[in-house]
Amino acid sequence: MARKGGNPDLKKYGFTPEGEESLNKMLAVKVTETMFNKVKSLPNSAEFIRQAIQEALDKLEQQ
Repeated sequence: MARKGGNPDLKKYGFTPEGEESLNKMLAVKVTETMFNKVKSLPNSAEFIRQAIQEALDKLEQQ
């Protein structure tokens, strides 16, 4: 059962994005099980994926 009155320090524990833009959109892709397991074994897999996508987009813009 939830604590009556909620958590007064909730904002202290909330998610805050790193960077200039908020992370408010989801992107889903299909991958192989091997690729999934390798990425999920990384310490910060979500940030790794974001950086890889950004690097690929930057490379496309340079062409």
